[in-house]
Amino acid sequence: MIALRWGLFQKETLSATDFNIAQAVGMALRSRWEISELEMGLEISEMELTTFLDSNISASVDFCCRQLVRFREEGLELVQSSLKTHLTTGKSDFKFLAEEERTHGDLACICITYLPMSWFKNLSSNIQSEGEKGGWERRPREQLKKHAFLRYAALYWFEHCTAASETWRTMPSKAKQRRKFLDPGPAQKGDRDMHPYAEFWASTWWLVTRRPARGYYPHDCPAHRIVAEAAGKMAHLSWKNKQGG
Repeated sequence: MIALRWGLFQKETLSATDFNIAQAVGMALRSRWEISELEMGLEISEMELTTFLDSNISASVDFCCRQLVRFREEGLELVQSSLKTHLTTGKSDFKFLAEEERTHGDLACICITYLPMSWFKNLSSNIQSEGEKGGWERRPREQLKKHAFLRYAALYWFEHCTAASETWRTMPSKAKQRRKFLDPGPAQKGDRDMHPYAEFWASTWWLVTRRPARGYYPHDCPAHRIVAEAAGKMAHLSWKNKQGG
C-alpha cells in the first residue's frame, strides 16, 4: 500500500515516473533493514534502485490499489477526495497505513536517501557564480532534466520532516541525517553554504521556486533560510486550522 500512503500525504501530485523512483528507494531501504518503518543512515546504490523499479508502475498500482488510488494525466491521486478524511480520522482497516506523522517521516527518509545518491555527488561543490558560463543554475538545471523525483525531493524533504514532528525528532539517525542537509561547511567566500548536500538541494529548490522572480543565488547558507521559512509557514497554517480558518 505504498501508493496509498503517497496518495494521502504527497505534497504535490507525483507523476508515475516520480512515484516509481520513490517506491524503489523505499523498498531498497526496507530490504536493508527488514522492518516496516524506514530508517536512515544508509546510502543505496544505483543498482539497488534499479532492482526495485517497476517496468509498468501504472498497471501495478491499478492492479493493487484501484479502489483507493490511481494515476491520471496529472499523476497519482486518491479515487475519492474524501478518502483522506475517512482513512485518517474514521474507523478503517487501512488506518494504520494513514498515521500521518509516521508516514511523513517515512516519506522524508525516501527524499533524503535519494538526494545524496552517487550521481549527485560532487555536483554541489563549487556552485558556479552568476558571472561564470551558465551561472549557478547550470548544474541543478541539468540534473532536473536527467533525474525524475529530484524536483520533488529537493522541494519537499524538509516539509515532510516538519510534518513528521516528534516521530522524526525522536529517531537519532533521522535527526543526524537532517542536520547533514543543513549544516554549513567551512566558511569560504562570504560564509557561503558549502556543505555539499545542503548546497545542491538548496540550489535546486531556488532554481525551481525563485528563478522567475529572482535571478541571483543567495550564498549565505540558503538551506537554513529555506527550511526556517517553510517551518514558519507550516506552523502558521496549523494554527489557522486549529482556529477554524
